[in-house]
Parts: sequence; C-alpha cells; structure tokens
Amino acid sequence: MQQAVESLLDSITNSLVLSADKFVPRVKAGFLKSWWNDTLSELKCMSIDAHNVWKSCTQPCSGETFMQMIEMKQAKVVYKNAIRAHQRDNDLHISNDLYMSV
Repeated sequence: MQQAVESLLDSITNSLVLSADKFVPRVKAGFLKSWWNDTLSELKCMSIDAHNVWKSCTQPCSGETFMQMIEMKQAKVVYKNAIRAHQRDNDLHISNDLYMSV
C-alpha cells in the first residue's frame, strides 16, 4: 500500500513539474518590479553612462576625468536613492491597500 501511495505521489509531482516547465515562464529574480518606471530607467542609464566614461579613461584618480568620477558617484547615489524611494512607496501602497481591504 505504501509503495502505491508513493508511486502515485511521484506521478503527480512529475506531472506538476513537467506542466510548470512547459507553461510557467522563468524569469530572473526581481524581473517583475511593479514599481519600476521610466524615471528610474533614465537614472540608471545616466549612472551607467557616467561610469563607462570614467572607465574608458582608464579609471583616473586625479584631473578633469577624476571630476567626472565624482559626477558618476553622484549619479549612482541619485539612482540608488530613487530606487529605494520607489520601493518604499510601493510597499507602503500595498500595505495601505491590504489594511483598507480588511
């Protein structure tokens, strides 16, 4: 009897796994960010562009290009702060919606 139950359970599990592989899309963790918007995309591009300029200049530690590194860091800070603010606002919005639904 035990073997029959385990066999049935294995069949059900295998069926579910095969169905999931066939019909459930696989995406990277964090792919579905409901709070992401065009502003964050622009800030991300600005941060990446500033980093690439600094990197293309062999990552200097002084001079005019070094000042661009400061701009790069500022762009990164603005981008990271915007992400945190959007995440926080989204979490607050969800929490408020859940509270109001009770």
